[in-house]
Amino acid sequence: MKKIRIAGIAVALTAVLLIIGACTKDFESINTDPNNAGLEKAAPGMLLTSAIESMTDRVHEIFVGEEMGNCWAQHEAKCQYTDEDRYIYRTSVVNATWSSFYAANGMDVQTLYNVAVDRQHNNYQGIALVLKGYISTLLTDMFGPVPYTDAWKGSENTLPAYDSQETIYRDVIAKLETANSLLSEDGGDIEGDILFDNDIMKWKKFANSLRMRLLLRMSAKDAAFVTTEMSKMVADAATYPVFESNSDNAALQYLGSAPNNHPINENRKTRDDHRVSKTLTDMMWTNSPNLDYRICLYAEKSGRGTLLKECQMVSLLLKRLPIMMAGSKIHRRLVLKILLASSSSWYAHELCGTYSSFLLKPLSKDTFQVVTQLLRPSIMKVSMDPMRNLATLLSQLLMAMDTSQWMVLLLIH
Repeated sequence: MKKIRIAGIAVALTAVLLIIGACTKDFESINTDPNNAGLEKAAPGMLLTSAIESMTDRVHEIFVGEEMGNCWAQHEAKCQYTDEDRYIYRTSVVNATWSSFYAANGMDVQTLYNVAVDRQHNNYQGIALVLKGYISTLLTDMFGPVPYTDAWKGSENTLPAYDSQETIYRDVIAKLETANSLLSEDGGDIEGDILFDNDIMKWKKFANSLRMRLLLRMSAKDAAFVTTEMSKMVADAATYPVFESNSDNAALQYLGSAPNNHPINENRKTRDDHRVSKTLTDMMWTNSPNLDYRICLYAEKSGRGTLLKECQMVSLLLKRLPIMMAGSKIHRRLVLKILLASSSSWYAHELCGTYSSFLLKPLSKDTFQVVTQLLRPSIMKVSMDPMRNLATLLSQLLMAMDTSQWMVLLLIH
């Protein structure tokens, strides 16, 4: 019996050893996640594309641009989900922005930087520093102190310390100088650049223009430092190129359809929540001692339409002013008088379209008399207050043209 038991134990031990050996064979390769590739397998071009798209979408989407921006500033109000324009904090909205910059595009940028350092690729490294600087300053501008030095380290640091805004600004400014030095024509080819189409010079301009912006924002806090840094950049434009025209802008060109459509445009396909706020229209128009005709860039016709028609007329005249000055002055002044005098009438928009052609050529005396007679009934119906407002504006314009005062007096009366 003892021999049988000993033999059985030996067989069992042998089986266990065989199982253990089988389990540990190729253990490392079997338990490696093929979807979680290391730096050696990462595609920097794909990381760059993803980072640019995700970052730009987040900056311009509804939550940041509309809810946290325009509504809190009272430029807009909402007819649904009215929390922001009533200064009610929505945690979900803020968390979405925070998570995107840290867990999505911010992490893509950090990974791109790590890959570039590992492969000694200067241009990808410089681009990553520019994007990281842009994201970091957006975060600290919105939230104040935020994780920066310890951020984007993944599982290595799940409780990163918060850095002050000054610390972040100063370090980003220094990193942008490093980026400018790294970015060069011989710094390695890049791909996946949907922002500048792989143009390294434009990335250098982006780095230095962003650096200039941050320095300007610091100018009231450390004038000596800002003066030194800006003077160095301005004195050596070849080393520190900056944006020179709109063609240099860091502006992502969307393709017009999902998933590469502008987020606001995509949102507006199914929603229509936002309106110009009463706060803004009261400030610029209703309660303003000096009417601000820029309101027509913000507001559309609401029903009464008076505000829209008045400011449309004045906007047209301001745009046409250089053309009016090009020909016979007296005829241009007469047309200006007619249009302004009619601008508060109920059919001002039609008058604007009908008679704006007169701005392009001199009017004969006979033509002017005919037009004046046609418009006299509408002029007589105009209330005095809006007429006086328009007359004040006309007075300023005509004074600039060195015109006699009788034209203004004629308009008022």
